[in-house]
Amino acid sequence: METHYLTTTILAQIFLLMRDPNHFLNDLVRYLGLSKDGAEFLGSRLKNKNLLTPITSFSWYRQREKEFTQFFYKEGNIVFCNHVQGLMKCFVTEYDPSEWRLFIDSSKANLKAVLLYNGNSFALPLLGHSVHLEENYNDLFLILEKINYQEQCWMVCGNFKMLTILLGKQTGYTKFSCFLCLWYS
Repeated sequence: METHYLTTTILAQIFLLMRDPNHFLNDLVRYLGLSKDGAEFLGSRLKNKNLLTPITSFSWYRQREKEFTQFFYKEGNIVFCNHVQGLMKCFVTEYDPSEWRLFIDSSKANLKAVLLYNGNSFALPLLGHSVHLEENYNDLFLILEKINYQEQCWMVCGNFKMLTILLGKQTGYTKFSCFLCLWYS
């Protein structure tokens, strides 16, 4: 019977034969979707079992967000990124605003704005987030203003309620929710 589990000796050989064991550890952390604490715990456990080379470092996970914090700001109740080009240089080699869409969503708990790539092959960078803003025109306009929407001119997508608010239409349950539907069909 063939097993798909890796034995300790095979794992040790994989880690020891790698030229850059940090690269392999990073891939493993990303594949497992671990948090900072989880990544550090995994690294320490692998080190205790002698599965990492002596030069492998995993303590940098404590500060892995440092390179991104320079692009984010906090004003009042909103955290936002107003230097999107700099943030995208950390993720993507070339940034073309026409290949990205701005997705705005809210719930009872928060209001957020993220970028979606047209091919869905890149991570979703969070551009704006607040747990205190509500679904109204002023708060949506505030987020668009903070993330410099006028400069980027992304295509906006979202649910009908969000788009209705952005277009300045009446919200709620209306008899005619669209200006084209002013007559009975």
